[in-house]
Amino acid sequence: MDEYGRMVPHKHRRAKATHKLAMAGIVIVIILVAAFAYFFLGGPVNVSGPTKLSVSGQGTEFSLGGKSYVISLASYNGNTGTEYVYLSGVPVFLGPLLNVTLHQNSSVKVNYGGQYAIMQLALISGGASSAVVQVEPLSASLQVSPDYQYIGHQSVKLPGLQVTVTTTIAGSTTTVSSNSVSTSTVSSTTTVQAQQTNYTRQAIYTSVQNDQNYALMLNFSTLYNETSGCTAPQYNSSYLSKFGNAPVPPEDYANVSRETPHAITEEIVRNSATSYNLEFLTQIGDPTYNGQPALVIGLSVTSPGTSSALAIVESDSYQGIFQGQTHSSLASLYQQSKSVGNACAALVG
Repeated sequence: MDEYGRMVPHKHRRAKATHKLAMAGIVIVIILVAAFAYFFLGGPVNVSGPTKLSVSGQGTEFSLGGKSYVISLASYNGNTGTEYVYLSGVPVFLGPLLNVTLHQNSSVKVNYGGQYAIMQLALISGGASSAVVQVEPLSASLQVSPDYQYIGHQSVKLPGLQVTVTTTIAGSTTTVSSNSVSTSTVSSTTTVQAQQTNYTRQAIYTSVQNDQNYALMLNFSTLYNETSGCTAPQYNSSYLSKFGNAPVPPEDYANVSRETPHAITEEIVRNSATSYNLEFLTQIGDPTYNGQPALVIGLSVTSPGTSSALAIVESDSYQGIFQGQTHSSLASLYQQSKSVGNACAALVG
């Protein structure tokens, strides 16, 4: 507890590292969902007012303000009743893939490619395999600020992505590969092709591969990603095994799970024409730290947006739950936590 009586979060509450191939797979699935919904289910659900959508891991397409979106389940934390959903515009490769945190009986105002919120999401009921989410349109002219603390931007590198969708009315065959999606049938045909190479993003991720703090954060992220499988009995037994006594408040499961990230999202922030940050944002029950950077890597980029783009790491800054920490102290903490050897490693520490 700090001097104000509030529990200080564990200095190593970990979150997930999003594997690039897995994320590419998610994008491909969302593309298929959008194509199927449009051609075989009569198009997306029109959202002109508060509308309840049934959402699963396969995704649900809806239309709002003349644009289509796909919303799908990312993960669910049964201990906190928190649902994490992916939100993407259609086509998905022309916009960001958002990871939105939804809590029961509360709403999140979301922007998409703009400064102001254009929709409001509210969790009506949640679960591991399905959820009911209410979507309500918001006019950008109202200039409503988004709830950034609950919105993460997935880092998805898809240079040269090519998507081809060919469809008709009956008898379909679908093929999926790492670079393409192809659906074909027997009569009318629609083809969509797009290629995208984000040279600036590519340069940034090439540069940080050699940064020791970046590598350490990915290790922490793996531990965080496993916390959804940690239960109170397992936490209590693991804590007893490590420290020789049962946990008591504020080290009890309820408090510690609230102060432990269950995910980390990566976001690239452009500061100026040649200055960028790669930020690791914590998804955590404590609203003080939720959506806040745990690590900020500052980079300078020459020739951004071109094939000759080159990024150089200029600084590393631990913030938020890692405020005041160093690579050495966190590396030691990671080893201690990893030694717990189960899904509660990030909580026990």
